[in-house]
Parts: sequence; C-alpha cells; structure tokens
Amino acid sequence: MNQTRSLFAMATPAEEFSPGLRRRPLATGTGFELTQWFFDENVRGGGHAHGYDEAAFIVDGEFRIRLGEESNVVRAGDSYALPAGVPHDVECVKAGSYVVLKLAPADAADDGHGHDHHHGHDGEHDHDH
Repeated sequence: MNQTRSLFAMATPAEEFSPGLRRRPLATGTGFELTQWFFDENVRGGGHAHGYDEAAFIVDGEFRIRLGEESNVVRAGDSYALPAGVPHDVECVKAGSYVVLKLAPADAADDGHGHDHHHGHDGEHDHDH
C-alpha cells in the first residue's frame, strides 16, 4: 500500500504563538523540522543557543539578526546558517516572515530544555529559529 499522502503537508493557516508572532509548520521528518514564522514589527527574541543546527530563509520583511559576534539586517531572499551552540537573537524591523529548517539528531525529542523554543515578544526566550 502506498502511503505517499502522508508525505505531503498541505497549506494550513498560521497559528498565533505569542503576541505578534505566528507559526505555520511546513514539514517534519526524522531529524528535521521546517517551520514558517510570521512576525509583527518590533517583536524580539532574546539571546539563546540551541543544541542543533538550523538555517533560515527570509521570505519577506526585514530582521536584525545576531549570530554569535556578528550582526546583520536580512531581507527577502537572504538566508543564514546557524551551527549548534551559537548564541543568537532576532528583532523584526519590518513585519515579515522567514522559514526555519531545524536539524536535530534522529533520536532527539528536543534540545534538552523540555519545551519548544520560539521567538517571544519583548525579548522573551521563546523561539524556534
């Protein structure tokens, strides 16, 4: 029996995660998660690091991203890679969204904190990028 249908994730509406922040899961599999994050202007994610690698592609809007000691403003079409353990934070300068690819070991249920990480409002440490 062909179970190809389960490999497709049809577009679903973004769900509110916290004030000014919405998320839309795109795809998951063994060792990866692909999520689109939608930000209102001035929403911030506090500094933190993850135990897994991730990469992001900016769909629209403008974000100030700090990766370790580097800081840059990224816009539609830009991307970045983030190795595990590198401290980072984000500030939405102009409302928009980006897609995050989270890469984790196949046997990792989470990053050891016991909860998902997603960008919070006003610098809260709550995020998934």
